[in-house]
Amino acid sequence: MTKNVQTNNLSEPLGSATTAKVDIHTGDGNLTIDRLTGGEQVLASGTLQYFESQGLPTRTLVSSNDQATLMLKGGGSRRPWFRFPWAACNGATEWQIHLNPTVSFDLTVHSGGGNLKLDLAGAGLTSLSADTGGGNIDILLPDTDSSMKVVARTGAGNVTIMLPDGIKARLYTSSGFGKIIMPSQFKKTGDKTYQCDGYEESACKVEIEATSGAGNVIVNTIGMMSERQGSGMTRAVSARGGGVRDWQRWVPYAAVAWSLIYAALGVYWAVSGRGFPYTPKTVSDIMGPLLGRFGPGVAWIVVMMAGIPAAAMGAAMLRGVRGRMLRPLFITAGALLAGVLLLFMADLTLLETLGYVPYAIVGLLTGAKIGQIYLETLAQYQWIIAHQLLCLIGGFLWLAATVCYARLSGNACLYCGRRNSSAGWNSPDNAARWSRIALYVAMVAPVFYALTRYAWALGFPLGMSEEYLRQGQERGMWTAGLFLANFGLVGAVLMLGLVQRWGEVFPRWMIGLAGRRVPIALAVVLASLVSVLLIVGGIAIWSGLAQMVANLAAGGAEDIEIIGAIIFQLGPTLLFPVWGVALAVATLGYYYRRRGPCRMCGRGALSQLTQQRAKSVV
Repeated sequence: MTKNVQTNNLSEPLGSATTAKVDIHTGDGNLTIDRLTGGEQVLASGTLQYFESQGLPTRTLVSSNDQATLMLKGGGSRRPWFRFPWAACNGATEWQIHLNPTVSFDLTVHSGGGNLKLDLAGAGLTSLSADTGGGNIDILLPDTDSSMKVVARTGAGNVTIMLPDGIKARLYTSSGFGKIIMPSQFKKTGDKTYQCDGYEESACKVEIEATSGAGNVIVNTIGMMSERQGSGMTRAVSARGGGVRDWQRWVPYAAVAWSLIYAALGVYWAVSGRGFPYTPKTVSDIMGPLLGRFGPGVAWIVVMMAGIPAAAMGAAMLRGVRGRMLRPLFITAGALLAGVLLLFMADLTLLETLGYVPYAIVGLLTGAKIGQIYLETLAQYQWIIAHQLLCLIGGFLWLAATVCYARLSGNACLYCGRRNSSAGWNSPDNAARWSRIALYVAMVAPVFYALTRYAWALGFPLGMSEEYLRQGQERGMWTAGLFLANFGLVGAVLMLGLVQRWGEVFPRWMIGLAGRRVPIALAVVLASLVSVLLIVGGIAIWSGLAQMVANLAAGGAEDIEIIGAIIFQLGPTLLFPVWGVALAVATLGYYYRRRGPCRMCGRGALSQLTQQRAKSVV
């Protein structure tokens, strides 16, 4: 499909125009509008994408004295006739248009289903009408000294409008299934009407109509830093497409869907009498899931609570229920459910499966037995692994859904969680400090683990008898340990990216990616998954420590031998929970350090500007 996408350059002459009517129909594409910054003597410039089968977008420019009329129209593309409310829509093509800031524009824009991103800071604007069939609308209005009418309508996406400080506005808003989020200075004066203080007395009034069929209507006020201080406010507020990046919108629905699926799975286990993962045998499995150690009765209670009751709670969260008692109850219950799913319903199996991947690949390529053994083990434990992966997915979904509910019900920004712009423990500078400390703590375990495995591979009986070392050599145990040690060290090096420059921008030796910014989600998601697996694996090892020590004593080991085995054989793995928690903290710091200004509420732009100025002074 992308092979058929063409690009047409836009450059319309300015002439003597001081005012202009601009009418833009993108078809089904995305549209981004901002102001010209290079001083070009053109009315508008940019790039227009189109499908080869559609033909060039049509352009009509009519000029009369100081008035210009510009019409741009693109062809349609085949898009779904139905869009789920929580699915952020995204256009098939991209239009980027830059308007001359010396001209006053009467602006009308339309898209059949794409996103509209209108950064009009510093632009001349007399009126604006924007509508899209299903995408998001993000508007940054200019700091105007004249009255203005603004209309923004979308069928399923969010409408986000950012107003400069001091603008006197009245808003008519409606949202079929979403929420209406207003800053505190706007008071409700009617069923769907909000008005700021001083509106009636102001000579310059801004009237805004913002509606969405299924999404949220969000209004925020921000300082006009891009105009007054020359910063990149465009960067601070530019909105990006939906999908995974808009997880705050779809994750609560996904968590409810997960609970309904898990409830159906529980019904199958109960009716068929087969497949339930927590049997009386799991009670005595010292390395099994912690939930299984409590017996089938407790396990059934947890499974049932994670199904229909959890789905009902999620539905209440989606409806915005936030009573004085219910809000803390929902947040606590959501956090507990996420914790149980992530930490109590999995065991060391997932971590072992991941850890042995490099060794198994080498075995498969060289024909060694380990490759076939690995595949047979996967086949043997496939349903156990599948259930544990399902629980991990549910745990992350419920954790994210609970975070979303806590933000919305606590009057914080849904997308960044900020309530104000003041610097605190999670400011970029502070996050850089404590995340670096957490990273150094996290690196202790993999380095210690690697040192013990290297010693055994080299023939040093560290923490074990000569006889046990020889038996391990005959079985190839230390070769496998060597692979795990190398894998752990690679992980330790990758963790450094959480505090190093190459964790933000791909280094030069990465062909095809060199110089590009590392996606924040790439590092955060992978590191979060590894941290949970490490904590789960560590919990399993700690829960079986007493039994392992008893087995050593029953085998005739002396006290000094038991101590050595605990320190050098089990010691690195006993640090897995510390490794996992420290990695999670370092990952959180990485996110806070790199997240930048919020693309929805604009908070964080001031701290970023301060940092940029500090760097330029240095």
